Amino acid sequence: MSALIQVDAPFCFGAQLEARVAAPGLAEQDFLLHRDRRWSYGRYRNECLRMAHFLLRRLGTVDAAHPGHVAMMLDNHFELLALYGGCGYAGLTLFGINTGLRGAALAGVLNQSKARVLVVDQRLLPEVMRIRDQLVHVPAENLLVLQTGAEIPEGQELMACIEAQEGGVAAPRSAPDVAVGPEQNLMVIFT
Repeated sequence: MSALIQVDAPFCFGAQLEARVAAPGLAEQDFLLHRDRRWSYGRYRNECLRMAHFLLRRLGTVDAAHPGHVAMMLDNHFELLALYGGCGYAGLTLFGINTGLRGAALAGVLNQSKARVLVVDQRLLPEVMRIRDQLVHVPAENLLVLQTGAEIPEGQELMACIEAQEGGVAAPRSAPDVAVGPEQNLMVIFT
């Protein structure tokens, strides 16, 4: 049985993860496990930071007129958790969109979220493409596809874009220079 890790950090995603990665011996311990994939606490931190910087570059200006809103239509993948953590580090709000929504309901929810970046699971891309012309806040370059099948997805593949813009996961990164407090909303889930 492992000992309970006690951390003294503000109750914000980035601060909590940083405290755990800094705990003796914890950075290299497995944090996420699924089939043959394993991410340690340190790897998860690096993926979150890489995602945070990527999202901030994609969004550009974040203010009242240009909200820091990111939407996702994803099945459960490690990349979903990196997206969540990236938003946490960057002070952005992640909108989880029900993967069963279709047509006008899907377009309505995406427009209501005012998300300016949309990450969609490859298998769900056809549903998004059916309503693509109805989306008012997501520019074409910010519609990103997570490859989850064998074939190369149509459109911009999320991880390839991150690799091209932010480099590999091993590149050292610091947290974005964004003030994030516990009162900020990290996630909204449309069920």
